Amino acid sequence: MAFPEGWLKKVKISAIAAKTTGSHVDFPLLLTEDCLPSGIFNSAIDGGGDIRFSVDAEGIIQLACEIVYFQKINHKAIIWVKVPAWSKTSRLYIWWDKAGAMQPLPSSAFGSQAVWNKAKLICHMNLNNLRNSADNTDLSPTNVVSKQGKWGDSAYFDTASINCNAPLQPSGDFTQIIWIKPKTSIGYTGVVGDWNYSVSGRSYLGLKDGKINWDGYATSTNLALKSIAINEWAMLCVTRRGSSVSIFHNGVVVLNFTDNGAPNINNNTYIGALNNGRNYHFHGGISEVQLIEEYSSPDRILTEYKNQNDPASFIS
Repeated sequence: MAFPEGWLKKVKISAIAAKTTGSHVDFPLLLTEDCLPSGIFNSAIDGGGDIRFSVDAEGIIQLACEIVYFQKINHKAIIWVKVPAWSKTSRLYIWWDKAGAMQPLPSSAFGSQAVWNKAKLICHMNLNNLRNSADNTDLSPTNVVSKQGKWGDSAYFDTASINCNAPLQPSGDFTQIIWIKPKTSIGYTGVVGDWNYSVSGRSYLGLKDGKINWDGYATSTNLALKSIAINEWAMLCVTRRGSSVSIFHNGVVVLNFTDNGAPNINNNTYIGALNNGRNYHFHGGISEVQLIEEYSSPDRILTEYKNQNDPASFIS
């Protein structure tokens, strides 16, 4: 039987109006164990094979979702749902309790890749299954350690890196979202990018002496700005529309500038270090990396921050 036939339980999820600014198309809604319905860990399938989402109470308009993990024993979950239109009045339905159900294939209409159809790189830092959710390909970690993260597990770096095995920097408009927890404010560190000493078109997002640092596509653009606290989780974001670039810290813009350069497409993208770990390792935790081939407005960045910073207070 196809969804929704045979699903025994469903609960409505509603937006908390004060947490949403504006209206947003294809909004990636983050759900964790703190905001899932009471009892779901008792009757859903371990792994979340029977968890589904819909816009309507009848289950006619199904939504794509990614179950990063759903663990019944310890009541832990990370789930992303693509909501076609998110606003202050949005609602959707979560369904579960269907014996024998399995999640749709990643490449199917409602599978995990459909949540991220405009992404180049989506990495949730689950080291038990370290993949790029945008295309379901493996990533290659070196010396990365798993520790408690912003939600669930995170990757911790000292002399470590993750090779994404492809040049994934977007070539046009883009949005980068990264959750980090630095443990030092000393020196240069690379968080994500394809920085290279010898070529133009390099780009990376990182830190320079405890401040957010963006080295842009134009080689002359090297900007050290907003200081961020050590040993605290923070969301860093870069958006580009045309040649206009904005840097955000915890949902708030801290700098606008112009970058007319074009990306170099010959360097693999790395997480946690500058191009194969060459001297500039990030020190601390990284919970999430998203590189999206689409510009995001300040309202959307702020709304995503409020969702990801505290999922339990974002919906009811």
